[in-house]
Amino acid sequence: MATPLNTIFSWFQTGDFPTEQQFQATFSSFWHRDEAIPVGSIQGLAEMFESTLNMQVFNAHLNDLNAHAHLARRNASNLSESDANAWKARLNIGELPENIATYDYTKTGYVMMKDGTVLEVGDLGKNVANSKPTSVPGAGLVLGAPWGIDTGGQPMTITGLPDKSADATFDRVKVQNAAGQEAMVTNMYNILYKGLTGLTAQQATNISYLLNGGIGSDGPMSVNNISPPIIQNRFNSVEYILLRGVNLNLSAVGRKIEILAADKTTVVLTIPDNQIQTSLNGQELVFYYNFHNFPIGTYYVRITSGVKQHITELNIKIVQEIENINTSAITWDFVYDSAITPSPLNNAVGGNFTIVTPSGTGSVPKLSLKSSEIFAEGDDFYIELKVSFGAKHAGYGTPDSAISDIGLGYYNSANSLNRSSLAKHGYSSLHAEALQHYNNNNVAFSSSTPTDILIVFIKTGNLFRTIVGSSSVTQTFSNNSGYAIFAQIVGRDFANHTIQGQVTKAFKFN
Repeated sequence: MATPLNTIFSWFQTGDFPTEQQFQATFSSFWHRDEAIPVGSIQGLAEMFESTLNMQVFNAHLNDLNAHAHLARRNASNLSESDANAWKARLNIGELPENIATYDYTKTGYVMMKDGTVLEVGDLGKNVANSKPTSVPGAGLVLGAPWGIDTGGQPMTITGLPDKSADATFDRVKVQNAAGQEAMVTNMYNILYKGLTGLTAQQATNISYLLNGGIGSDGPMSVNNISPPIIQNRFNSVEYILLRGVNLNLSAVGRKIEILAADKTTVVLTIPDNQIQTSLNGQELVFYYNFHNFPIGTYYVRITSGVKQHITELNIKIVQEIENINTSAITWDFVYDSAITPSPLNNAVGGNFTIVTPSGTGSVPKLSLKSSEIFAEGDDFYIELKVSFGAKHAGYGTPDSAISDIGLGYYNSANSLNRSSLAKHGYSSLHAEALQHYNNNNVAFSSSTPTDILIVFIKTGNLFRTIVGSSSVTQTFSNNSGYAIFAQIVGRDFANHTIQGQVTKAFKFN
């Protein structure tokens, strides 16, 4: 039996000393954790359990299909026909006609959609792809006018198409503009032109070679020499024209040589194909034609090799006749730097001269040779000089950039050590036996010695064309002066280097 709390409290007042019996009575008044508490000892617990549903009864109720027979099931499986009709009456639902989609709509074959739009029955389902054909953000189909596909930056692949390369009826190409609009073309000029415009020079060359069927030279054509550049039309005989350059081995398919007027557009003459001869190395091209009574004027040559074309920068002049210059009547004058001793081998007679290079270095000429007036004021002319450079001993001299000049200048210019050549060939000394050659201060080529160089000067009006080897330069000078030859030679630190010049051809053609 439990001891009252007041009694327990009295045993444990300040200054008290509880006995063993009091301690036992105190702890016996409370439930120990190891002891079960009887239901009857908890006030009201038994009454609470009596008011709850038995679990077995509850489970039996859940499994009883007829427990709620008076309520309608979600699938309406327990509704009788009278129950269903009662529901319809209560919800004010009558019988639905079979054509409810077009009910009260006068046009047959159409369906009114939820948003009020009207579609033909045959169009239903055609716009299914417009819903969401892909999970890529921003991608999808836009149907209607215009019709579009947006891949959202993802690759789009079409596979399994048949190969129609051999089918001539497949002659159309699908194209696209900058806005992505697609269309069809049968004339592919614009596509090819724009595509080829961006090619590098090498890519263009490769394409042109393929288009030529792999026949002929595969590089771009160029011409750096036409010989002869002047033709008389008073002779009733054929004239052979030699073109020198690169990649002139023309394709046998679609090759053509045309003579163009001065506008470089108008075709005056097409050379017959059987009057054209090419070379395998592509460096020379020869054709012939009878220019008898051909109109006097300036003409250009257009060369066609398959899909490649080239119009020469050099021209051909047709004249009535030429007037040859008597080169044996040419006289010369030498001027020397006072510090040098002239070589006894220096000599100039008629159309020939010999010069031994003076000793000493420097950029100012130490020797100047001037001819008499060869062409008068206003003359149009052609002159060739062959210059022979003797052997420059390999054991002498170091590279020297000072330039010696051989060319044409105004006749009224005084013969002095001041440079007077206007149109000219220049040369400087390289290592050992080599020379560097120039065309009017433009580097042309280098050569070993001994060697021969052909220099050509052609004047028409105030235009001068200078040809040194394969280099051609056109300049403008006065037409109001006569012209003479000038050879102005700088000194070198090697001895006995001989230069010989010869006027091989000179005529005027006014």
